[in-house]
Amino acid sequence: MSDVSQGPGWWFASDGKWYPPSALPAQPIPSLTPSTALGLSIPRRPRIWPAITALVVGSVFAVVGVALLILVGFAGLFGSHVFQAPVTISVRCHVGDYYVYQYVGSQVSGPGFSFSHSGLPTLTRHLVQVRGPDGTRVATWPTGGGETITKGSSTYEDTVGFHADRSGTYEVHIAAVSPPGVIVGPSLGSQFVRAAPWLILVGVGGLVAIAGLVVLIVSLVRRGRQNGIPPYVGGPPNQWVTPTL
Repeated sequence: MSDVSQGPGWWFASDGKWYPPSALPAQPIPSLTPSTALGLSIPRRPRIWPAITALVVGSVFAVVGVALLILVGFAGLFGSHVFQAPVTISVRCHVGDYYVYQYVGSQVSGPGFSFSHSGLPTLTRHLVQVRGPDGTRVATWPTGGGETITKGSSTYEDTVGFHADRSGTYEVHIAAVSPPGVIVGPSLGSQFVRAAPWLILVGVGGLVAIAGLVVLIVSLVRRGRQNGIPPYVGGPPNQWVTPTL
């Protein structure tokens, strides 16, 4: 020991004396983890697979729901054929209201011009006879003309309605009328009722997909912030500090 430092490695003790490096007591150097070096507890990395699963499953449900909505829910409306009266039409009906639509006009558009003509429907309930699957007469009524179907440039307006109280094939006889173009199809209200399950599937699938996307974005942002934390800060504390004289 000495009252003054004798060179590199000498250390200053609490008794006011300097000691050589060989007299340095054996001290275990504590091992520090990144969290203890920061004095913080680093949270676990958020998992992203639940969000990805929700996003994929929700998207699949929504796409399937849209496909079924178009193919099943509105197939009877968009797939209706045009007939020329007088005609007897066999219609496969589900429970609900059905309308007879009559041609009322057309519209032709082109670059810089548009031409249309329309008239009032002339088909009345007395010119339409409907029989159910068991052959019984089905009542008809005049509709308000609030629904239309567009086929190409032609427009058809609802004129006569009837109610199918059971599923089956209905015979619809339409007498001669001018203009003769007619369509028999379900009302929009009946179509929406039939399409309700697929609308619910689309809505639920869309909500699940949106929730999964939001959670995925939040998880990725949190993971990005954690990746920005240095893996090691500082170093083990020096137990023996040489004072600056």
